Amino acid sequence: MEERQSMRRPVQMTHDGPALLPQAEPEPAAIPAPRVGQRAPAQAARPTQVVRDTPKVGRNAPCPCGSGKKYKKCHGA
Repeated sequence: MEERQSMRRPVQMTHDGPALLPQAEPEPAAIPAPRVGQRAPAQAARPTQVVRDTPKVGRNAPCPCGSGKKYKKCHGA
């Protein structure tokens, strides 16, 4: 048992990424409020809704490729 422990070498661990220390939150007074008559900065733009030109294919419907298989077993996988 002592032989195994003496054979072990300490492992040197390194980290090349950014430091993972917690950062202080800015104080509410430090964030400038929008002025009257000014618009607040735009939030993330909403994604556009997809409009299909053909009806949606159900999972158990025949595949539109013509293979004869159900959509879920052919192109739905």
